[in-house]
Amino acid sequence: MAETEIDREEKQAALRRVVESDEFGGAERLRAFLTYVVEQELAGRPDMILGKRILEEVYHKGPCADGAPENVVRVDATRLRQRLDLYYGTEGREDPVRIYIDKGGYTPRFELRSKTTEPAPRARPAFRVKWVLGGTLVAGLAAAVYFSFLRTDTTPEALSPEARSALFENNPTNLLARNMTQEARGLLFPAPELVRVSAALDMFEEAMRLDPNYYGSYAGASQASTILAGLSPNAEMRQAYMQSANELAERALELDSTKSWSHSARAFSQMVRRDFASAQTSSRRALELEPDDLYAFEIDAIISVFSGDFERAIANANPKLHQHRPGRGLPWRNTLGNAYFHAGEYQKSITHLTQAVRSGGPISEINTAHLIAAYQASGQHEKAREMVVAFQTSWPESRVSQVLKALFEDIADAERVLRQLAAAGWIDPVSR
Repeated sequence: MAETEIDREEKQAALRRVVESDEFGGAERLRAFLTYVVEQELAGRPDMILGKRILEEVYHKGPCADGAPENVVRVDATRLRQRLDLYYGTEGREDPVRIYIDKGGYTPRFELRSKTTEPAPRARPAFRVKWVLGGTLVAGLAAAVYFSFLRTDTTPEALSPEARSALFENNPTNLLARNMTQEARGLLFPAPELVRVSAALDMFEEAMRLDPNYYGSYAGASQASTILAGLSPNAEMRQAYMQSANELAERALELDSTKSWSHSARAFSQMVRRDFASAQTSSRRALELEPDDLYAFEIDAIISVFSGDFERAIANANPKLHQHRPGRGLPWRNTLGNAYFHAGEYQKSITHLTQAVRSGGPISEINTAHLIAAYQASGQHEKAREMVVAFQTSWPESRVSQVLKALFEDIADAERVLRQLAAAGWIDPVSR
């Protein structure tokens, strides 16, 4: 049925169902964005639905204020489209009217849904996308697997009780922004869970609103945007998120260039853009500034693995540094195991990779591929073959060969793993 046959009350009801849904719970900016554009459309003012006006009237910022140019609106529009897809595929699948925000603009479009043509309900995805081979999408998958290394329960700064009291007495919203930022950081990993990362970005952005001068919320938002870029299934979204991630990292550095998190956030985005030299420089600066920040050590170790500096990765993922840290799922064990494989110390690689599994570390194709390769290279061929069977059962359409080649700066490092996988009996699905 044409949009002109959907009356005002039905459109308002459609908006209300979306903004009151669980899917949009906590997504204050996206709710405000959607409400604004729908209200402008209902008022007959489609000419007011512009990025500049959304920035000013929804976000209450000028075009260049607080490091938030109109690109933030474009990124949020992409996130809003994603959330609408998730909502209408799950709890909103029975809604009679669907709201669309078509690409190329921000004006809402309403459509009556036909039960005979509506796609079957789908579960909320853990964002396991069947990536199409080629260019940007392979890089996106590589980034997604790269992020699966990461999970941390550490924080870059810990305020003393006295500092918290002083901050509270001076401006309670500033303390609230810091608390929210640290809570959001706990949602960033495991990174392949899209909804968690989107929720984290919402919280970082709310912290930015509460305290526009706190560097940590910008650094966190940069990392969340970088992750979402890696998980994005198309080039347009990836580019928008990466641009935003870069701008947010630069803003964090403008606000406080003495903090390791600011530099690690920049290194994070540079790594995914394959600017390895800059990523290494930024990461090293983070360690120089705060040599006790073990989170920065983990980021540096991961960057070192993919840059081919395996000795540095082993040093910065040393158990003496990390083994007494609280929390499960920390990335240093996997990083250490992978680095030892490339250093030719296969038994140490096996030890640390299997310990990572037992301790609750991240499970991913790339970690498992390194473990199989280490078994094969160490002469434990039967174990390697057994794991290949399990690998192919778990990831029958694995693109790990493309992932490895996209991640490592030197393709020879990727091929070192792939040769051992092939020797253990793994058949690349791409070559079938």
